[in-house]
Amino acid sequence: MQRYDLVFIDADETLFDFARAELVALDEALGKLGVVVDGRVFETYVAINSRAWREVEAGTLDRDSLKTRRFAELFAALGIEGDATITGESYLDSLSMQGWLIEGAQEICAFLRERAKLILLTNGITRVQRGRLARSAIRDDFDQVVISEEVGFAKPDPRVFALAAGLEGLTDRSRMVVVGDSLSSDIAGGVAYGIDTCWYNPRGLDPGEWQPTWTVASLGDLRGLFLG
Repeated sequence: MQRYDLVFIDADETLFDFARAELVALDEALGKLGVVVDGRVFETYVAINSRAWREVEAGTLDRDSLKTRRFAELFAALGIEGDATITGESYLDSLSMQGWLIEGAQEICAFLRERAKLILLTNGITRVQRGRLARSAIRDDFDQVVISEEVGFAKPDPRVFALAAGLEGLTDRSRMVVVGDSLSSDIAGGVAYGIDTCWYNPRGLDPGEWQPTWTVASLGDLRGLFLG
């Protein structure tokens, strides 16, 4: 008997190549201000953005504020003159057009959807995630697409998992697993909801205090959750 009836799977840096999309979108948005996105600019933005999203996960920052604040902080850090709100919107417009996938994403989605209910569960911004998904090869692979901005709860809040599972009428948590790259969002959320967790860890990082049920280094390794 197979192990799971429902797979929650993350979007960014699990299925979608967000780093590539982020670099292109940042280059296009800042290019309008005459700013060249070199390593220093990109690394500064990524640090600011990562910190802001941790606040979103903690419930201390809303997404509307994030859209502008991260660019206001970037401009201040780098001495850039510009309107952070306009640049933030330009960035999101560009980001929504980038549907690149991580290697193996299309194949593993096809595999999983034949064996379980597959729910894309993301904390991302609606217009970005909907736009990227519509342009990707996996746009028709999910039974449900649940975006935290649309439902009012964000991972790691267990309520977003309960809501998503409820859309498929499933309640047996012993038959569910969440797959994602983020320990603080995906793995912490799965633990809070009381389901198995699978950490996608292609860089071989140390999980620290977290102990995922499973850890995989490639998306293809997810087959072992059903074939092992």
